[in-house]
Amino acid sequence: MQSQLCFEISSVVRVAGNEFQQKIIASDLYIYTEVVNKQLIYLPETQSQYFINNERNQLIQVDLSAQIAQFMQMKQIMGELSVREKSIKKGRQIHLSNSNSSIIHMETEANITKFPDLEKTVYHAFEIFNSKTQPVVIQLQPDEIITSLHTTITVAGKIQESSMEILDIKLLEDSFEYDKYLSFSIS
Repeated sequence: MQSQLCFEISSVVRVAGNEFQQKIIASDLYIYTEVVNKQLIYLPETQSQYFINNERNQLIQVDLSAQIAQFMQMKQIMGELSVREKSIKKGRQIHLSNSNSSIIHMETEANITKFPDLEKTVYHAFEIFNSKTQPVVIQLQPDEIITSLHTTITVAGKIQESSMEILDIKLLEDSFEYDKYLSFSIS
């Protein structure tokens, strides 16, 4: 199989004072992610994400069960979220916060924009898949992407901040080198 459409999405992610680059390749067949010397691929037909082992030409399924359980518990503790949305120059801005939990306080602000032809990739399916492992879910349309995100979580007086900002999105004309992973064996 060969991809018919491929975008490269470059971003910077900041978590607990650490900063790292992330590259996502969004195609019509898969989502390839490269972050902190790890390569992963999401395959929509299996609704799973895999670590890529290049030495063995193998995809190893990522076990998300512990992370899903942790975030389900966190969602219950956080309680109901209030959502505020407003239009901004290049799309919309969403502000989420919880106010009824004395244990965890969370605030998230996300800027969202439409990106032409993104709906022709499996990016939206990937976002739905990722929502299982997130304490907060921002509903996106198939042609929308979060261009920046900032979250502050306060637990027992300790503040944890994280953010993501997209640096560039470009159409890859001739770079379907990532298609090779589709032929790797799955374990």
